[in-house]
Amino acid sequence: MYKPLITRETAQQAVGCVRPLFERAVTTSDFGDSGCAHVVVMDPYARPGLITFEQAVLYEESFNRERWDADYAMYARAKANVSWRTGRDSYGLAVTAPQLLESGDAGLGGGVGGDGIGVGGRGGFYTLPRPQEPVQVLLS
Repeated sequence: MYKPLITRETAQQAVGCVRPLFERAVTTSDFGDSGCAHVVVMDPYARPGLITFEQAVLYEESFNRERWDADYAMYARAKANVSWRTGRDSYGLAVTAPQLLESGDAGLGGGVGGDGIGVGGRGGFYTLPRPQEPVQVLLS
C-alpha cells in the first residue's frame, strides 16, 4: 500500500524542529519589528490544477498571533501559493520571471519552492538578505 513520506504529521514535526528559530526570530529586530510570524507548508504530492490550494495546505502555524497588526496568514498563504504553483522562490520569481506571476499573486519574498515542496512565511523584513527565507528553506 502506498504511504507518502511527507504527511501533515511530518510537516508538523519539521516546523517543530525549527520552532526555536521562529520563537527567537520574532523577539529580535534582526528578523523584523512585527514580533510575530506565520508559516505555511504545502503538500508536495498535491499538483496545482488537480487540487485546490486549500486542499494542498499540509500544515500552518502562527507565532505570537496576538501581536498581528495585519493578516500574516493571508500573506504567508499567498507566498506559499506562488512557490507551490511555480516550484520557485517567490522573491526570485518576482525579480527574474515576473511573467510567471498571475493576477492576484503576491510578488513578495518569503516563499520558497523546489522539488515539489512549497513553504511560505510572513513576519520578517524584506531586505537583502531576506532573513525569513532561510527558516523556510530549513522546512522544505
